[in-house]
Amino acid sequence: MLLEFLADIYPDSGLLPKDPVQRAKARFFIEKVQVHVMSTWASFLQRKGPKDAFVNGLEVVQALLPETGFAIGDWSIADASLVPFLGRAEVALRNDTGSWEKGVGSDTYKEIFESGRFTRLIEYFRANQARESWKKTWDEVGHIIWVVLQGADSLSQGRIRWIHECGLWSLLRGSRGSRRECT
Repeated sequence: MLLEFLADIYPDSGLLPKDPVQRAKARFFIEKVQVHVMSTWASFLQRKGPKDAFVNGLEVVQALLPETGFAIGDWSIADASLVPFLGRAEVALRNDTGSWEKGVGSDTYKEIFESGRFTRLIEYFRANQARESWKKTWDEVGHIIWVVLQGADSLSQGRIRWIHECGLWSLLRGSRGSRRECT
């Protein structure tokens, strides 16, 4: 809804296609993302739902993508509804920072981002990451800090270990040296 509001107040932004059929396709895509990916991700992230529901939801969305390009052709709110979410999920899975058992996130990361099962989805995601708007606005370190601060009142031992191992305290102090891999 917020994306459509922005498209309404900035009608020349290209967020919402001018063609009514393309607008309907964008809205359909957004609905599928919300139902099959975002809701299942929230459940999986909080250990209230199975990983398979989330992964299967990604397959549903992947099947909607055209062979090349963006979700409905030209870049639109359809892409803006999914891509930031994929960025946040990639970070959480790669760094194993969900409330799941240790290793579940990194295993799921490999299944999604490295196995070849989601080749088209990952190509689509990488094409979006190549856009100037992504490069100017995505802040992975800022996102990690936000995630950690969200759980600051109840930091688990696993999250404390992750913060220590990843050198996040150095990042918080402003040192931007090379980031060693998290284990």
